[in-house]
Amino acid sequence: TTKKEDGKLSVWYGTVKPATHFDAEVDAAALRKAMKGIGTDEAAIINIVSNRSNAQRQDIRLKFKLLYGRDLMADLHSELGGHLRTLVLALMEPKAIYDAQCLRNAMKGIGTNENVLIEILCTRTNQVGIYWNNKINSTFLCAILYTENQRYSGCIQNSIPW
Repeated sequence: TTKKEDGKLSVWYGTVKPATHFDAEVDAAALRKAMKGIGTDEAAIINIVSNRSNAQRQDIRLKFKLLYGRDLMADLHSELGGHLRTLVLALMEPKAIYDAQCLRNAMKGIGTNENVLIEILCTRTNQVGIYWNNKINSTFLCAILYTENQRYSGCIQNSIPW
């Protein structure tokens, strides 16, 4: 999506825009406070996670680890439950990792969720494919692509943009 602001062209994807006046240290401290002690301040967690871009959430994860020596994902997993846990953990993953996990889950076991495969493989750019090849690399992506090639032919196989 593109939008013109103050004569400048801004580009972002999705509906969550980068927060202005962002400070990863402040957000990491707020998340730690929301999870420390008895009970969890779910509203504080939702407010931070839902109002930061993916890149900002990755900065928060790193700052949380540096400040507290703890894994933010593990803390969120232990403090939250149900669909909220699933949503927050998904939002905290880097986009390419989340896509790879969705692809893996779509092809795992008997049957395949073709809607997920089509959504991810056909809507990502070549740059995303190059990123997957360079960063995620290794067995995880190779297993996904090998499995996909073994199960499909024709239009789905030919739709992979890289």
